[in-house]
Amino acid sequence: MSDKLLDAYLLSGPWEQVTPNTIIDPDYLKREVLKTRELGYAVNDSEFVIGVVGAAVPVFDPAGKVIACLSISAPHVRKNLANMVHLITLLQATADKITKVLYI
Repeated sequence: MSDKLLDAYLLSGPWEQVTPNTIIDPDYLKREVLKTRELGYAVNDSEFVIGVVGAAVPVFDPAGKVIACLSISAPHVRKNLANMVHLITLLQATADKITKVLYI
């Protein structure tokens, strides 16, 4: 997402607070998006469903444009946020394989 599209989205609120952890503050959301860009992955701790953690990585086309994402979620009773972060490398490797399969 370009900076222009991100700024337009941030002006489109307010957003529904689905759980106490849902990010609805535009400034905080922008910081999280910028952090996600820098890290190359995103994590989620009960932001949409209470008691569910997740992680996601982008899937790119050959030009480097994000065309999809690959994510994994689990209930807190099975995994915590630290466990999800440990799965990022596996998710990224799988996303790279998906790109190769789609564009060979």
